[in-house]
Amino acid sequence: MQRAVRIVDNQALDIAIEAGNLLGLPVVAYFQVIPNYPNANLRHYHFLHQGLRDVAQDAAERGVGFVVRKHPDNSIEAFLEEAGAALLVGDENPCREPERWRSVLAKRLKLPYGPSMPTWLCRRASSPQFCAAAPFRPHLKRELPKYLVAAKKIEPAHAWKPPKALRVSISPATSARASRSSTALSDRSTALPVARMRRSKARDFVNLELKDYETSETS
Repeated sequence: MQRAVRIVDNQALDIAIEAGNLLGLPVVAYFQVIPNYPNANLRHYHFLHQGLRDVAQDAAERGVGFVVRKHPDNSIEAFLEEAGAALLVGDENPCREPERWRSVLAKRLKLPYGPSMPTWLCRRASSPQFCAAAPFRPHLKRELPKYLVAAKKIEPAHAWKPPKALRVSISPATSARASRSSTALSDRSTALPVARMRRSKARDFVNLELKDYETSETS
């Protein structure tokens, strides 16, 4: 879990659950907290801290494991070995540096691994022939029906139970604070279900504010 730090509407997780059900295995999401993410500052870690609390709660409700580890004890290879993993599914990231991370990881792993999210539209958008929005827009609209579809609600057939050999991970509620020590990360606002609150506000905006958008003068 790296690009989409969430349980809801996470294609990589859905694919992992499908694979787990076929293999008769449970699913666990793994997150590494690192103190030196490129260009990250304290506000980014604060935002991450808030979101991880919701991820942990959503994962428990869905029957998916969620493990967080901080540097320097956050080797994904060590975690996969301890968990007895049979397959690794990751979310794709078209940015150069994260894509390089995934390429390096794929060469090191001893089990099947692959990204899950195609970035066809992103790669087409970066083509020299699409140097502006106007020529790209018709191509985008043609492809929208393929991608704007509701995600299937897939539930794991086997609940995650941590193996005895699995080392105790840090709490998602304290992961960001452990990564960057600061009193700002213990702000009272972190007690709120941040992601759920934002999803609720987004639904209200779409259902109430945009209900007449197509027929309005600004459409």
